[in-house]
Amino acid sequence: MTDKPTQLDDDALTMLLDEIVAMVRSGRTFVEGLVDLDQSGMGPIGRAAGWVRRRIEQGHSAADAIADLSRTHREPVRIAMDVMARTGSTEPIEEAARLIRDGDEQLRQSRLAAINPLLNVIVAATVAFFVLPFMITSFAQSEPIRDAFAPSVQQINQTFRQNFLLSVVATVIVVGGFAGGVYVWLIRSIHRSDPFRDHAIFCRWLALQLGLTETARTLETAARVVGPRFAESWKTVVERVRGGSIAASSLMMPAGTPDAVQTCVADWVGGSRDTESIQNDLWQLAVLYDQRSHRRRTWWIDVVPRWVSSVLMIAVIVWLVRTMVWPLLEILKEVTP
Repeated sequence: MTDKPTQLDDDALTMLLDEIVAMVRSGRTFVEGLVDLDQSGMGPIGRAAGWVRRRIEQGHSAADAIADLSRTHREPVRIAMDVMARTGSTEPIEEAARLIRDGDEQLRQSRLAAINPLLNVIVAATVAFFVLPFMITSFAQSEPIRDAFAPSVQQINQTFRQNFLLSVVATVIVVGGFAGGVYVWLIRSIHRSDPFRDHAIFCRWLALQLGLTETARTLETAARVVGPRFAESWKTVVERVRGGSIAASSLMMPAGTPDAVQTCVADWVGGSRDTESIQNDLWQLAVLYDQRSHRRRTWWIDVVPRWVSSVLMIAVIVWLVRTMVWPLLEILKEVTP
C-alpha cells in the first residue's frame, strides 16, 4: 500500500475535522476513530483517515499527519491539532474548520462578483447587436425620407454587415479583457492583507488558548495561524515575553496593532487583569474586527464591481451604437436637404 499522502480538498478536509471533533467528544481514542472512518467507506475521507492512522502507527504525530492532507491549510490544521492535544479542547479544530470555510466563501463571492459585471456587459452587447438593427430597419421601412436618394433597407443591412465584424471582434476583446481584469483584481483584493481579518483571527486564537498554555507559545501559535508575515511581525514580542518582559512599553508590539489588542496583550502578560475578563474582551474584539472585515470585503466584491460594470456597460453600448450607426447617419446626411 502506498505511503503517498492523500490530498483532500477544502470540503473534505473540513468534514474530516468535524469527524475528529465528533470522535473526541464521544470518548473514542484518536486511532479508534480513524479506524472507524477507514472502515466506513467514506471515499476520500476514509482513505485519508487510513493514511493518517498508518502514519501515527509509524511514529509520526497526529498533527503532522492531519496537516499533510492539505497544502494550503497545513499550518492552521497543525496548530489546531497541537492545541487540542495540549488543552483537550475541540474548539481549535472547530475554529480551523471555520477558518477554512470562511476562506472558501470569500473565494466563491469573488468569483460571483466577477461574473455579474461580465453578464452586464454581455447583455449590453447583445442589446446593441440584435435590437438596434431591427430598430434601424423598421425606421427605414417606414420611409420617413421621401428623397429619391434615400437608402433602402438593403443598403442599410449591407452597411450593418460591413461594420458588424469589427464591432464583434472589438466587443469580444473588451468583454474578455474586462472579465479577466475584474477576476484578477478581485482575487488579489481578497487575498491582500486585511488587517481587520488578521486581528480577528489573532484575537480568536489567543482567546482559545488563554490560560491553557504558556504565554509566549500562545502568542506565537496565534500569530502563526494568521500567516507568515503576521507571525514574523510578532516574533520580537514573543522573544521578549520569553525573556521575562511584562511591561507594555518593553514588548514593542507591531505597528498597526489596534490599541484594544495591545491593551489585552499587555494586561495578560503583565497579569493586571483576570484571564476570564481578557478572554471575553478578545472574543468581542474578534467579532468586531470580523464585522469590519466583512464590510471592507463587501465594498470590494460588491459595490466597486457594480459601479465599474455599469460604467463599462454604458460605454460598450455607446461605442457599438456609434460604430454601427455612424455610417448610416452619414448616408442620411447626404440625402437630407
